[in-house]
Parts: sequence; C-alpha cells; structure tokens
Amino acid sequence: MNQQDLSLRTEWKVESFTEKGKFYNVERFGDEFVCDCPSFENRHLECKHIKKVKKDIDIGGESGNDLTAETNTKKPEKSRSYPDRNEDKFEMRCKNGHLLSDEISALQKTVRRGEEYKAVYFAYSIHFSGFGKYLWRRLNVICCEDLGITSNVIIHVNALRQMWDNNIKTIKTPTNDDFLFPLQAVLAMCRVPKIREGDSLANLVAEDYKEEKHIPIPDYAIDPHTEKGKRIWGRWNTGTEKENCLRVKMWFDEWSKVIPESPREDKYKEILKKKWGYYRFTYDELKDLKIEKEAQYKNKE
Repeated sequence: MNQQDLSLRTEWKVESFTEKGKFYNVERFGDEFVCDCPSFENRHLECKHIKKVKKDIDIGGESGNDLTAETNTKKPEKSRSYPDRNEDKFEMRCKNGHLLSDEISALQKTVRRGEEYKAVYFAYSIHFSGFGKYLWRRLNVICCEDLGITSNVIIHVNALRQMWDNNIKTIKTPTNDDFLFPLQAVLAMCRVPKIREGDSLANLVAEDYKEEKHIPIPDYAIDPHTEKGKRIWGRWNTGTEKENCLRVKMWFDEWSKVIPESPREDKYKEILKKKWGYYRFTYDELKDLKIEKEAQYKNKE
C-alpha cells in the first residue's frame, strides 16, 4: 500500500500496546483523529494508537505498513509508559477553539439541565468539527446515565443514530441536513424527565464490589439448569414421578417467579401445569422428598 492510499483512508485497526491480539479502531475526520481506546475516551488526548497511525501515514510510501488486524505483523516498539508527564500532549479541539473534552462535558451538563439551545450549540460544534461519530457515542452514554431506563427517548435516540449512519454514507463533510439527526436527539433528551438512578446504582455496586461485599447465589437460582441444581433436583424429565412433579412445582412456584407480575393473566400457564403433572402430588406428599434431596446435597458438600 503506497503513501497516497494510506493518507486517503479514514479508519484503521491498531493493535493494543499492552494486550496482544486486541485491536482498537482509529478514525480520521478531516485533520482530526479519534480512537475508541480507554486512554482517548477518558482523556481526549492523542493516544499511542493515533500516533502509530500518523507515523505509518508518514512512512507508508517507504515501508508499506498497513494497520489492519489481518496484515499488521510488526511488533510494537517498546516505549515509556503512557501518559508521560514530561511529554507534550496533543489536545483535541473543536473549530471554535474549545477543547473537545470541555465541549463534551458542556453538552452533557446542559442536557441534564434541559438547556436545549446551549446543548444544541455544543452538539453542533462537536459535529461540525468532524467528531460526529464520537458525538453519538457520548449521546448514548448520556442516555444511560441521565435519562433512566423507563424513558422511550433512549429508543428514539438509537433510531436517530441509525438514520444518521445511513444518511452520511454519501456525505463527505458535515452538513445541516445530517446534523438534524443528533439535533432531534438532543432536543428529546433535554425535554424528557430525567433520573440518574442507573448511574448511581452502577457506582454503588462498583464500590461494594471493590470492598468485596459479594452477594451469595440465592437458593431460587439453583434449578436444574445449573450444575449444582442437577445434583440436588436431578435433570429435567428424569427419575420417579414424584421427583418430576417436585421439579415442576418448584419451577412454577419458585424458579420461574416474576416480580412485579403483570396484571394480565398468563392464559397458558394452567394448561401447561396440567400437561407437566403439577397436580399429581401435593406439597405435603412431596415434603419428605424435598428434605431428602437437600440433605443428600449437603452431605456431598
């Protein structure tokens, strides 16, 4: 591949410098580059993978290096750990001079407050600075962090992203027409009632997990679908009639229980219970068998 071909490309796969066999996507928007590695996502600074792409573009005419997963056999050179505080960092900026990281933060904060004009302005700046795909990635994150799972806007935003993807296939530079898709998404996100419960819960679980506050597997999860459940209750459709009936009763009364349950009646449930033999024996008739099964398993432990 010659230098001209390399310079015209807009997407590359670059192997991780720390995890062999793992690749990150580097995309080019005009003169700007973005990468989906954690280093770029979290800091919005030029990462090693972008530097690798730029270096290969510069020397492509001599070495013919291609950064795709299929052809990249060159081992990464050893270098100092990143980030290096003594090294000048390339900072991604929008066309108005603002740092990309600042504009992304401003976008999310204005969406949270429902300040739709400001939010649309920052989305416009990010989009027309060539960071359209990155804008959509951040909008997806904002949906999950700030809107709440009950909001239909999340589905609306995802549909707009797909429409935008289809629309830009024939567009080389950002236009007002293709900006209408993220604009509609931002408007909807600004106007919908919001709750940050999901993000709060995610952080709470993460903190508890780090503190090793682990939750034991509940008894109602140990059914014949699991190895432990097979040892206690046996496999489906095996054993005596009583053993089969006990499994069926446990399935309908414990293992398949849903909370909160819909007020709409499951019109097929009773039919299935009869076919599977739910009523062949009562719980009193199966009580001793249930105790025996649990005791057998405890003795094996």
